[in-house]
Amino acid sequence: INLDSSDFDVDSSYLRVSGDDFFDIDLNIQKDSPSILKINSDLYNIELNSPLDSLSKSKSISMPTEILITNLSNPSMEVRNQKVDIHIRDLSKYDGYISIGSKLPDQYKSFNYESGLNIYINSQFIDENLLISMLPSKQESMPIKFNKLAFNIKNFQFFNNNFSDLSGLFDFKNSG
Repeated sequence: INLDSSDFDVDSSYLRVSGDDFFDIDLNIQKDSPSILKINSDLYNIELNSPLDSLSKSKSISMPTEILITNLSNPSMEVRNQKVDIHIRDLSKYDGYISIGSKLPDQYKSFNYESGLNIYINSQFIDENLLISMLPSKQESMPIKFNKLAFNIKNFQFFNNNFSDLSGLFDFKNSG
């Protein structure tokens, strides 16, 4: 099926999606087992724009992507490609993880079952302007309960100070 990104509301300050491409769709429904919707595309004609370079992709570059949605009555979603590794166990509560820039490292496998939204960012460069641009605007609501933010940043620039090989973990649970 040919899907046009303008048919979906995927435009935010974090990620803007444009273009259209062909997607292979396989719906598997069997008695006494959850339904599975598998979607595959190389996203060849899709452009991804983000302040975070790890998420950006220009058109005419192939990026094989698999989207897996299970249990359509209470859906969970997995998305995997070379830039993201996402597993949201409960779409109504956003429980699960989003890994940006690489597959979720083994040291953060607990993100797969911890409640709330857990985020891992692997990036070559981040500065204070990028951090500010990633904050939600007044028009964007924040119904998501963040749990943890882990990161590995090769080069971090913060108000004319340069840091290299920065990694860490913020735990937002029960924080003020």
